[in-house]
Amino acid sequence: MLDKIKKLFTKEAPQTNLSIKELKVGYIVDYFMESWEVKSHGEYSFDGGSYGAEFLLDNGKRKRFLYVEEDGTLDHITLSETVAINSIDPAIRTQIINTDNAPDTFDYQGEAYFFVECSAGLFKDYKAKEEDAIEFVMYDFKNKTEDKFISITRWSETELEAAAGQSIKEYEISNILPK
Repeated sequence: MLDKIKKLFTKEAPQTNLSIKELKVGYIVDYFMESWEVKSHGEYSFDGGSYGAEFLLDNGKRKRFLYVEEDGTLDHITLSETVAINSIDPAIRTQIINTDNAPDTFDYQGEAYFFVECSAGLFKDYKAKEEDAIEFVMYDFKNKTEDKFISITRWSETELEAAAGQSIKEYEISNILPK
């Protein structure tokens, strides 16, 4: 009985020094002096055997995607935002739908982007079962200095989605706190 009463008045110290690998829905993170809440978590499984986790971050004004690919170490971390495919180049959507191929290059916001790779795989919400995973094909492009990228993901015959972003370092995501 006394233990139950103690629990009512005793709070556990919040977890600190959490890493990106430990992110969960509801956690709060800081990026460039702004706090962002993790709203959702999805998992990518690529045909080549690599895996990645994607977290939707929301600061109340903007939404961004934090993508973490791990092969023993955190070797690939990106932050991106959804962009309209037509804002990149209206012909890209038609070309991918009609030919299953992406262009070799295009300009976006005054900068040239070059085709890097095409990857296929499965995507699922972290709570979903494996059989509920959705097939996708992803076309990746990078700028000349390779510090920015655009990914175009094909979810079905006619459903395409684009995201533009940049690679970041693990330390740029800080103050990770559980909700």
